[in-house]
Amino acid sequence: SKEEILEFIATKVAKWQVPDDVVFIDEVPKTSVGKFSKKTLRDRFENYQLPTGETRIDTMENKLKNLRVSSVIVATIL
Repeated sequence: SKEEILEFIATKVAKWQVPDDVVFIDEVPKTSVGKFSKKTLRDRFENYQLPTGETRIDTMENKLKNLRVSSVIVATIL
């Protein structure tokens, strides 16, 4: 679950490295040569809203003031 992933990560990394959210997807989009398509993921989650109601852009603007960029983990179940 999202909570389990966040709890696990919190025990392994510094607090500022813990992502703000976890999103599950069915399949990771890939390029024609089989690499993860970061562009497709960015496009898909461009208007993604965190559970707080902020958009990714709002959060990045707010967090940059504190030198922290919002992060979201996108996970797929294998």
